[in-house]
Amino acid sequence: MANIALVIPLGPRDRGSILEHLLALNTEDRGMRFGQSVDDQAIERYVAQLDFARDAFYGVYQRNAEKETLVACLQLAIDRHAKHGEIGVSVDAAFRRKGIAGRMLERATLHASNIGLSEVVMYFMPYNSGLIELAKRCGMSLSVGNGEGIARLANLRPTPASVANELAEVWGVAADAVIRDAASGLVESTQNLRRYANAI
Repeated sequence: MANIALVIPLGPRDRGSILEHLLALNTEDRGMRFGQSVDDQAIERYVAQLDFARDAFYGVYQRNAEKETLVACLQLAIDRHAKHGEIGVSVDAAFRRKGIAGRMLERATLHASNIGLSEVVMYFMPYNSGLIELAKRCGMSLSVGNGEGIARLANLRPTPASVANELAEVWGVAADAVIRDAASGLVESTQNLRRYANAI
């Protein structure tokens, strides 16, 4: 039976899955994700230059007995000097309206707060009602001008609770990975723990 996993941090090893996910988006969804029409070659160039050392990436995999498929992806582009982050998010059509984008956004804004960013923004097309609803649920302010919308979450700051919450997120995902590895008879549990522990 298929299973939707936790929101997990993504790294270089997930680059191929990110590419597969984005290439599967239709023309309209690509426009909403990138703010313009993009072809396969543009997506391939975009994925090739992703900087996992600078930015933060989160995703959700659908797991079943045959394979793992990335069905949602979020990029938090980070400008530490300006203390500013920009979020881009996409979810496969079959997995929308399930709270996945909201969970990824919560995870990203938590991380943004803890690394010292003061605000995060999302740009959106005015007709992207799903993203507008998501931004409102997450307490973001909205503005529209020149055919483009901006959702903004400002006055971010780290707190003891936010740090503890992010640690709980990371170790919860790591524990899930260890359990799955043990159930599958794999020997990668230690590597998985290190992978997720290094995500913060």
